[in-house]
Amino acid sequence: MKVLKVYDGDFAVIHFENEHGGISVDEIIENPAKFLPTEENDEYEQWNLKVLEFEGTIDPNFISFIRDELISYDDSKIATFYIEGETVR
Repeated sequence: MKVLKVYDGDFAVIHFENEHGGISVDEIIENPAKFLPTEENDEYEQWNLKVLEFEGTIDPNFISFIRDELISYDDSKIATFYIEGETVR
């Protein structure tokens, strides 16, 4: 299973989602460099992407538990993750 991590400081996730909302995570995982900030983004609209790969599958209920119970709203603006097959929010 592949996981896309979005991170890099204050509001990184919000900037990424504003720019790429509705795009397939699978497309981003295939070529993450294509979805990094460009010169059009100002110095405050920055984010980084990291693709991680794990053996087997991850139970969707576990993903929901992590997102709903362990990651605070404030933290979710700084860093988040998507699993393959999802769409950017």
